[in-house]
Amino acid sequence: MCKSITEERLTESADIAIDLAVSSVKANGLPFSAIILDRNGDLIGQGVNQVTKHLDCTAHAEVQAIREASRSTKDVSLRGTTLIASGEPCALCYMAIRMAGIEKEKLLCCRIDTRCNNTGLIICGHTSTSTRVSFRILRFFPSITRGSCSHFSWPK
Repeated sequence: MCKSITEERLTESADIAIDLAVSSVKANGLPFSAIILDRNGDLIGQGVNQVTKHLDCTAHAEVQAIREASRSTKDVSLRGTTLIASGEPCALCYMAIRMAGIEKEKLLCCRIDTRCNNTGLIICGHTSTSTRVSFRILRFFPSITRGSCSHFSWPK
């Protein structure tokens, strides 16, 4: 159950997800990114929202990361992995996460805690005028199937 991933590694990985979201916005994309770590904390998949680029309504960041992780591991089951997402997954992504068997999820923003600043980036807690956007890690769900946020509940 991902016990070997240290808090330090999770924080480093959150920075990777943030950098992906910022890069996506700089390339005229949306600020949605996701990365997947294996049990040891090694990056096995990453993705950004590419719906418009690929003309594919399922090319959300989480789905793109799942696709890459499955190719990387040569397995559709991602049991024991951790997903770090820049925002709260939509229903499509939530179901893909469950179907892949991802066991933990770290959300950098949830829909209740977000707002937009003048750069168009979705951020949490505060705005930043620097080129580096600061995200505040809001929740760490021990299990996406049992976890809950104070603002919403995952379906059982």
